[in-house]
Amino acid sequence: VEEAVKRILPPALSENCSVDYVPGEKSGDRVTVGVRVPMASAAPDVLWMVGYSLEDQDLYAETSMIRE
Repeated sequence: VEEAVKRILPPALSENCSVDYVPGEKSGDRVTVGVRVPMASAAPDVLWMVGYSLEDQDLYAETSMIRE
């Protein structure tokens, strides 16, 4: 799963991403995949001057599905 995620993401995101994967054991079980990328890799930190910084923040996406 981690290799598939890193293959799909652009190089700037895949280099520093981490993948959380909770597999289901049998058909009908819930499968969850989460991907975390440092915001510094995803977006420029242009609002730091007004007090809103992306430093030490992560972009996180998660999805769940049913195993077939």
